[in-house]
Amino acid sequence: MLMSMIHFIMYSGLLFFVFLSIHIPEAIYGVYTILLFPLVFPEYTRPDFPNWKGIFWGLLFSAVYFPFVSSFWNPETFLTALSEEIFFRAYLQNIMTVRWGAVRGIIFSSILFTIPHLILEAGLLSLLVFIPSLIFGFLYYRFKNVWTPAIFHYFSNIFFQEKAPLLGEGLYFWSDLFK
Repeated sequence: MLMSMIHFIMYSGLLFFVFLSIHIPEAIYGVYTILLFPLVFPEYTRPDFPNWKGIFWGLLFSAVYFPFVSSFWNPETFLTALSEEIFFRAYLQNIMTVRWGAVRGIIFSSILFTIPHLILEAGLLSLLVFIPSLIFGFLYYRFKNVWTPAIFHYFSNIFFQEKAPLLGEGLYFWSDLFK
């Protein structure tokens, strides 16, 4: 019961700092602190640092993006992807998979992953984050390490940072859906 309360407080704190970071840019450090905090609980996260097999599979799956991206290294984007995967896959998905099974654990952690993205940018693209999140969850479940989904997540972010503006502004805000 105590650990369930800690998990709830951590996720609530994450949402608080995400919302706060919209108005106070320095609050992003609170977001990163909470995203990386599960490393304090290695019995939940199985951190596997470094895991060369996971890095190999992450790069192999990410190869689908290589022809379409012009930038291959962005430290801030990599830290974001890695810290999100530590929190949402290695921490929350691990707990949920043990309690409710793989499919429910992946789906529910993907829902929780989508919510902060909707807070930051309430639009269709943020809602669609749910779909790659399912893929990240499957990769974590299948390969049992955080590196495979983190690297794939990183290249997904690079791809969408470069290509999403080509889709048009209409996909960014809910109000545009009803014009």
